[in-house]
Amino acid sequence: MRQKGTGRLLGIEAALRELMRDVVRDELRHLREEMLEAIRAHDGPPPKNEPSPEELLTVEQVAQLLKVIPDTVRSWIQSGALLASRPGNGTRPGRKYRIRRADLDAFVAAFQRRPGSPEGVTATETAGIAAPVARHTP
Repeated sequence: MRQKGTGRLLGIEAALRELMRDVVRDELRHLREEMLEAIRAHDGPPPKNEPSPEELLTVEQVAQLLKVIPDTVRSWIQSGALLASRPGNGTRPGRKYRIRRADLDAFVAAFQRRPGSPEGVTATETAGIAAPVARHTP
């Protein structure tokens, strides 16, 4: 046999439980939002700093930075003017050239010092290095 008022007591208990859930959610909502903001800030891309001198660039990246075609960069590499490596699997060299940013900067600096070269290099900085521009002779 059921006691009088038990059903009413269970209803009050359920309402109190629901009220407590709402209060806790409201109190913790701002903490949840702060945590989500911190996570978003942490997962974002790292800030763009100075390029590392040990960074390896592809022929295509160097060509894009210097505003020349990739074949020009390959000819500079084959002539020995621009230092590059061909990382492989340890037994033989790979197929693609890689240029260290420090070697590229040295190449551009040497090009700027050379008077009367067929291509001049401007002082305009593009992604941390100078871009060559063809000189027009009248």
